[in-house]
Amino acid sequence: MSNRGRRSYSHLRRPMAQLGVTSGRNGSPKPFSEIDPLDELERILAARPRRFRLQFFAVADDRGPSIVAETEIQAADASAAIRAAADADWPPRAIGLRILDHEGREIFERLRADRR
Repeated sequence: MSNRGRRSYSHLRRPMAQLGVTSGRNGSPKPFSEIDPLDELERILAARPRRFRLQFFAVADDRGPSIVAETEIQAADASAAIRAAADADWPPRAIGLRILDHEGREIFERLRADRR
């Protein structure tokens, strides 16, 4: 078999080492087969879901939007909370929704497309 067409990836070892990627004796990254499945499962199970508030709002007269429904959802992170909100049932008068993190900061807002 010829070496033609083969590429050397040795130039990638240095940046990986700077990122703290663990490596074997010869400097190559540890293969996935060396990751202990029980340790990985324990890490996944130890991650706790975070709380997010899902608010639905409607248009009020001249006072700005008014909240017509609010609920709490639990998700692993902000993107999981957004996916969970996509499946939520909208109250009849709601024209938009927003997701707030546990500190009350808005992380996502969406207006209803049809606005009925």
